[in-house]
Amino acid sequence: VMRLSDGRTIVPNDHPDLESDPNLIPTHPDFVLLLLANRPGHPFLGNDFYSTVGDCLTTYFVSNPDAASEMKLLSSYAPDVDPEILEKLVEAFKNLRKMSDEGEITYPYSTREAVATAVHYSQYPEDGIVKALSNVLDYDSYDPTVYEKVAEVFRSQGIPVPKSRGEYLKPEDVNMQISPFKPLPSPTEKSWTSKPISTTSPTNSISSLESRVWNLPSPTTTKFQPSSHRIDNFSHLTRSFSVDPVGAYGAAVGMLAHSGRVDVLTTGPISVSTYTNVTGGESERIAYEVEDNVPFYLPTNPRPV
Repeated sequence: VMRLSDGRTIVPNDHPDLESDPNLIPTHPDFVLLLLANRPGHPFLGNDFYSTVGDCLTTYFVSNPDAASEMKLLSSYAPDVDPEILEKLVEAFKNLRKMSDEGEITYPYSTREAVATAVHYSQYPEDGIVKALSNVLDYDSYDPTVYEKVAEVFRSQGIPVPKSRGEYLKPEDVNMQISPFKPLPSPTEKSWTSKPISTTSPTNSISSLESRVWNLPSPTTTKFQPSSHRIDNFSHLTRSFSVDPVGAYGAAVGMLAHSGRVDVLTTGPISVSTYTNVTGGESERIAYEVEDNVPFYLPTNPRPV
C-alpha cells in the first residue's frame, strides 16, 4: 500500500474495495518496485533502510564484484586503456575496500569510483592517471592521516599518487603517465682479457678455521617495508632498506645476499639477522641475539679487512 499526497492510495489489484472506493488505484499485475540503497553507516546519510522499509520488501545485498568481474567492467568502460593500468586500479580499490571493512578508513571505495577513474583516463589521457584519481581522492586529502594511507595503497601498485596534499604543485608534476612494460632486448655477450699489473707472484697464506656448534635462542620477528625508488622517478636503485643492529651502538660486520634474502652479522651485541622477501612481498626481519651463546670470544669492534 502506498499513500499519495493527493489522498489517493495505490493498492494491490485484488483489493476488496477497488470497485467501491474511487480513491484506490490498482497496481498492474506485472508491477515491480526496485529500490536501491546504500549500506547503513558513515558516510551515507538518511534513514536506515532495513529498519524503515526492510520488512516490506525482499532485500538482496549486492557486494562489490570480484577482481575478474571488475576488470571486465572497467575494460568495457575504458577499452582503449592499457589493461595493466586497469589491473593496478582494480587491485588498489580492492585493498581500499578491505581497509574500510577492517576500520582503517571510513569511506568504502566502490566500483563506482574505479569506473569514474577509468572513464576519465580514457577520455582525457593527457591528464595522466594521477589527475584522473584526484576526482576520487581530493575529499580525503583534507585529512592528512587518511590521505597518506590511501595514497600508499596506490603507490604500492606503482601509481605515483602524491604522499600528501599539495606535494605536486606544478601542472607538469600532476600530468604523470604510467609507461607500458616493454621487454628488454636480447643480451649481447662480450669478452675481454686483463693485463697483469705485476709479474711478481702473490704470496699465498693458509689460515685454519675452527667451527663450533651451539644452540641459537628464539628469534625476534618483525615486519618492515623496503623503500621503493622507482615510483616518482627512474632510478637504477629499485628497493632499499636499513640494516638495524640489535644494540644501540652495533655495527654490521658481515653480509650475505641470495634469492631475495639478506643475512647480516652485527656486533654490540653479536647478533645474526635474516631479512626475507626484500625484493617483493611481505618483508620480515628475523633476529637472533647470540652474544651470550657464543662459546668463544669475538671482538666487539673488529679491525676492517
